[in-house]
Amino acid sequence: MKKAIITITNPAYVEHTKYMFGAARKTGKWMGDLVLVANGLTEEATNDFVRHGIIVHKIPSENYNWAKIRIFTPKICKQYARLLYLDQDVTFFSNCAPLFESDGVFLSDADSKSIGEEFDKYADPDLYGLLSTDINVNLPAFCAGVMRYDSEIISDYTIERLEHLRDKYRSINRINGIADGMADQPILNIYFGNIWKRLFGECFWGCRDNSTILTHNTAWYGPWLSDRELYQTYLDGIDYFNTRMK
Repeated sequence: MKKAIITITNPAYVEHTKYMFGAARKTGKWMGDLVLVANGLTEEATNDFVRHGIIVHKIPSENYNWAKIRIFTPKICKQYARLLYLDQDVTFFSNCAPLFESDGVFLSDADSKSIGEEFDKYADPDLYGLLSTDINVNLPAFCAGVMRYDSEIISDYTIERLEHLRDKYRSINRINGIADGMADQPILNIYFGNIWKRLFGECFWGCRDNSTILTHNTAWYGPWLSDRELYQTYLDGIDYFNTRMK
């Protein structure tokens, strides 16, 4: 079974992406493929990732709140049986190989909300009422910052279906203050909400324990924040990327 770690970045997150890839190799001990969906990167930035052994798939510049769905593009993900998507604001604590071994075709971490709570029901009550035609709004929602998925669940119509759902629910898609209707997480929860399971070994920063392999810190506790305890880890990841990765 061929596997990969995958992420997406734009020009503002280039250094953060170097950190994540460096940390995956250094602390996560991941020696498999590292895949990057490059959202509007310059040729110089793209070539730098390629020089360091990253497999890069370029896409035209796209709204960053939505571009994450490109990790489900068949020509990208179908090269692998199983992929682990990571936002850049993660911290590795040990070998990440066990994250690929848990049973399930789509694994993530709970977002402490129901799927219905991912949407603004007051923005358009009638449209919110239609959500139940696509998903049980009482199901627990997952966080799209860490997703492990099998490519077998992706079809040639996945992107088209996600874009349809985005357009359909755009007026109530306002998670985390994103008011342009382009947030990916609510739409991904509609699409994968019936099949997702918990990814054991991964959790939010505040829930970590001795069994934690990986934490998702969220941008509010990003490793790049110089006044936080993870900042040296961030610098170490970038240094490993620059000096130890081919």
